[in-house]
Amino acid sequence: MEQKAEADALLGGVRLLIVDDEILIATDLGESFREDGAEVLGPFTSLAPALKAAEGEEFSAAILDYRLGNQTSEEIANVLLARKIPFLFCSGGLISESLRTRLPTGRIMTKPVRYHVLLDAVAALTGRDAKIASC
Repeated sequence: MEQKAEADALLGGVRLLIVDDEILIATDLGESFREDGAEVLGPFTSLAPALKAAEGEEFSAAILDYRLGNQTSEEIANVLLARKIPFLFCSGGLISESLRTRLPTGRIMTKPVRYHVLLDAVAALTGRDAKIASC
């Protein structure tokens, strides 16, 4: 029965990498996406372990905060671009112009973002069509 519920969930079968240096935000995102059926990788709050996961783990999509303390997640984004893994930035910080020009339109969201808007974006990244943001 539990497998059927997961398969029926919006993000059932999706493995999602979450990177955010604010532990409360990272944890809340992880819990929320799990409730919507995703398997969450992380959440990671610092560059080194997140980069290791981005390089070596299999996952469907990623959500990255651009600023990770005094570092950025740009290196992770470069790995994801090379691996052709869809991702979006959900960040309160400014994103470098060089990275911005390499990102497809609509992959940068400015915090604060309502969860259902973020859910719609992740659903679109992973080939699902949530369209719940207007609810």
